[in-house]
Amino acid sequence: MRVWVSSFVFKREFSMSLFISELYKSLTSSKLFLVIAILLIVKLLIVYTDFHSTKSFTDEIYSYYMNELSGPINEEKRTYISNERKYILETLNSYDSMSDAYANEEISLDEYRAYLSDYNYAFSHDEIFKQIESHVSYIDKMANEGKEAWFVYDTGWQKLLTRGFDWSLYALVLILCSNVFAAEYNTRTSAEGFHQILRTTKHGRNKTFYQKVGTVVVLSLIFSLSWTAIDFIAVLMTYEHPQVNAPIWSIEIFSDIEYNINIRQFAALSAFVKLHSYIVLAILTTSFSLMFKKSSSTIICITMLTLIPRILSTLGISALNRIDYVDAMEATPILLRSIEGVVFFIIVTICSLYGIFKSKRKWS
Repeated sequence: MRVWVSSFVFKREFSMSLFISELYKSLTSSKLFLVIAILLIVKLLIVYTDFHSTKSFTDEIYSYYMNELSGPINEEKRTYISNERKYILETLNSYDSMSDAYANEEISLDEYRAYLSDYNYAFSHDEIFKQIESHVSYIDKMANEGKEAWFVYDTGWQKLLTRGFDWSLYALVLILCSNVFAAEYNTRTSAEGFHQILRTTKHGRNKTFYQKVGTVVVLSLIFSLSWTAIDFIAVLMTYEHPQVNAPIWSIEIFSDIEYNINIRQFAALSAFVKLHSYIVLAILTTSFSLMFKKSSSTIICITMLTLIPRILSTLGISALNRIDYVDAMEATPILLRSIEGVVFFIIVTICSLYGIFKSKRKWS
């Protein structure tokens, strides 16, 4: 019994020490720590540039109306909207008559100042209120399609869910993973690469391979979570995120979503897709690192596979939208593609697993 326990503990300790060793090697090879620091600073500067300013005056008005009407529509809210529009129109249309009345001394200076205050309110709220009225029409349109939409102040949600392609995280994952196996081939011991010696050791084939793959998965997950958290904190500090239980259809850009989920569920799904896409990117890059044996060749190939479709589709070759991996890394675009997006998501996941299978055979 003691022998079995000792053997079990030894194996676990060896496995953990091997994992930590690979983790340390990944973080310190090719001055990666400096690269991480630089890309983190770049990320923070981008976020600061995007969110350092306070909300605009128009968004403050939009926020006021949406929070005032927050929730499902009802007759009371329709009446409020109708009365507000009536007040704005009457105030704006009275400008000439009130100016003439003041000029003819038919009203006092205080009365005229009170009117100008009302006029400034009506003038500044007019265009924004048209968005509220448009959203009423949108809610009715969704209802006719069997979808429920609410009044939701969605500026913060849109900022969070449509952050776009994060090239700093993309670059970090590529640089991190492209050297995982390439380093073993490029480290020379006499006439051969270190991989020749490593694979002859007891744990140099299977365990080392899986520990390397596990390392890039863990690191990619950590960095993806960190980069996502930076975005989330920045948006959270700048904007409100009300009505987390409102249907996702409440945000107009998600009107084509086919599944009935709320905003919180969609945000969680979006985060999952983004994290998963970077893990898949990490696995593919690691596999190519073993196949090409050079980090530069790996980066060029992965960049072509993942970025060229987006570039060409932007230039007008719309057919390539179907294989645009940037959509997956942005998360929301792939979710807007519904079933087609799910199929694409599954295919790239299978491709990454197949890449691991092929590279495992090559390493062994």
